[in-house]
Parts: sequence; structure tokens; C-alpha cells
Amino acid sequence: MVDGHRVLPMSVADTDFISPREVTSTLQEIVDRGEFGYPSYPDDHQEIFATWQKKQHGWELDPDDVVIASGLLSSLALMLDCVSNPGEGVIIFTPVYQNFFKVITSAGRVPVCCDLICDESNHWHIDFPAYQQLCEKSDTRALIICNPHNPVGRAWQAEELRSLVSIAQANNVIVFSDEIHADFVYDLPFNPTIKVADNTRGIMTLSSGGKIFNIGGLFASYAMTEDDTLKKVLQKALDKLHWEQDTFSAWGSYTAYRYGFQYRDEVVGYIRKMQARLVDALNEMPFPVKACLPEATYLLWVDFRGTSWTQDEIHRFLVEDAGLGFNRGDSFGANGSGFVRINCAVPERRIDEAIQRLSNAFQSHSGKDW
Repeated sequence: MVDGHRVLPMSVADTDFISPREVTSTLQEIVDRGEFGYPSYPDDHQEIFATWQKKQHGWELDPDDVVIASGLLSSLALMLDCVSNPGEGVIIFTPVYQNFFKVITSAGRVPVCCDLICDESNHWHIDFPAYQQLCEKSDTRALIICNPHNPVGRAWQAEELRSLVSIAQANNVIVFSDEIHADFVYDLPFNPTIKVADNTRGIMTLSSGGKIFNIGGLFASYAMTEDDTLKKVLQKALDKLHWEQDTFSAWGSYTAYRYGFQYRDEVVGYIRKMQARLVDALNEMPFPVKACLPEATYLLWVDFRGTSWTQDEIHRFLVEDAGLGFNRGDSFGANGSGFVRINCAVPERRIDEAIQRLSNAFQSHSGKDW
């Protein structure tokens, strides 16, 4: 339900797929044993995760550089608390994943928005001069980059990442790279920030199998850094809170990364077909909405600005007229106004139903002067 209306759900940023069967079997075995005392953990957990990075992304990640943690946002909040002071700024590239705002403000820090630039083809770019000015401010302490970027679907190029990191390092700004969408990159290589950086000082990558394996509810994540100081800071903070993965999160995530290669390929191939199906349908409809295939993520970032509607009018149209649950663009930052985010990691029948509902809703507005 949205605003009291029943809608077709295509907003929550999880896949609507069954998790790998190996994960289900592992968790069922734990339940069947019927005892839930102090947990035992996989001895080669870091090695298995590093193997995934090497096979999928060509990243020679040292297992000793992996810190196993609980939720990704929890680790990010802990690190912001450790490397900055209340009232100091944290740069984010907007429009961006909404919870970055919450993590930053909950930690008593200030979100510093660096607006991405959208060109005529709906391709988004970093405003490097504006970014450098923000890094040079005396009260800027950290940067959070979404790599790949949610919601605009960019798979950042190696040179873009190198420039971002170099500017941050020159100004003693700590870089946190959220790479939870790393396994959803199409037709391009995924560039891990640490892998492509010229110098890995002051960089920490945060990731999780929550998206690719649909195990976000297990709250299992990984923090990676070649900076020994950052590694010790996070480990100390986790130890202080006695914060570690529980039996289910540890074994579930471990199993997914050990056995999930074919699952990943099937899921990503299927999602790309759903994205293409919806993009083609949107662009064939006789109304001024622009859609294009993203470089990464299982989302679509659709441009409704040609309708000249406000974000509230777009929202009412989608919810009340089309019966669709999409995300408002302005919830990702002010420069997201006029856009909507659509989750395409859903069954094919839902994609088809969304297309039909959009078509019907726009036909009811056929007399409007666009």
C-alpha cells in the first residue's frame, strides 16, 4: 500500500528471487540440529570471499585485508564515528541511495551533496571541479561513493575512480566505497576502487552478498582495506561492541559466496532481459518519458521531466492512476526531482503488468498537451 492505494511493488531495492538453494540447505541444517549455542565460524571465510572477488572481478584481494562484519551500514556508521567529529562533512554524490543521508546525520555528521551532472542522453557524470572544492574545505572528513551507483546505474570507470581517490587523498579525506551492487555490471568490467587506485591509503570498501544473493536480512558484510590504520580502527570498534556475525549470517553468507557463481550468472542475465523489456516498452509509448539501459544495478532510473509534472504530480500519477509502487526521484536528493527509480529484479509477469498499467494510465491522459 502507498498513500492508501494498492500498488504493484517495484520499489524496495532487493531482488524478488529465491536465494541460492545451497544457502537454504545450510541454514536448514543449522535449524535441524536444534541447538543455538555459541557459534562456530567457517575457518576460510575471508579466503572464500577473496576468491569470489578474484574470479568475478580480477581483484587479487588479500584475505588478511578483509574484516568480517554485520550490516554494511553499521560498519559505515562505526567508521564515520571513528574518523570524523560531530558536525564535520561527508561528501555524497547525489542523487544517491537514501540511507546514506540517514547514516551520516545519525552519526552527527553533515551530508555534503556533490550533484552529479546529467547529459541529454540521461548519462550521469561527476562534477570534478565542484567535488575538489568540497574536498578542500577544512571540515570535510570523508567521502562515500556508491560504486556502482544507485540509483543512476553508473559503473564508474577506472580513471574516474583514480581521480576521485587522488583528490580525496590530497586533502586527507577518507574514502568509503559501497560496492554492494558490484555483481550487477553489464557489458563493462566492474572496477573495485581499491584495485584501480594508484595509492590505497585512506580507502575502505564495504560490500555484502545482500543484493546479489537476496540475503540482506542476514546482515552479513565485509570491509576491505589495505590501510592498516583503518583496518585496526574498524576491528577495535567491532570488538568494543562485541559485534560479529551470528551463526545464520556467517554460514549463510559464506555458503552464498562459495557456491553462488552459477546463481549469479543466471540472476544477472535474467535481470538484463527484464530491464531491456521495460526500457523498450517505455520508449515505444507515445508520451515524453526517457528510459535507457543502466551500466549497472538491477534498477532503472527513468526521466519523467518531459511531462513538466512536479514530483508530487508524477507520484500521484504512478500511484493513483497506474497503481505502481516506484521510488520518487527526489528522495535520492534534490537533483533527482523529475525521475523515478524502478526495481527490475522481479518476475517477468510483474514487468508485463507494469507495462500494461503504465500504458493504460497514459492513454487516460491522451488529451494532455505534453
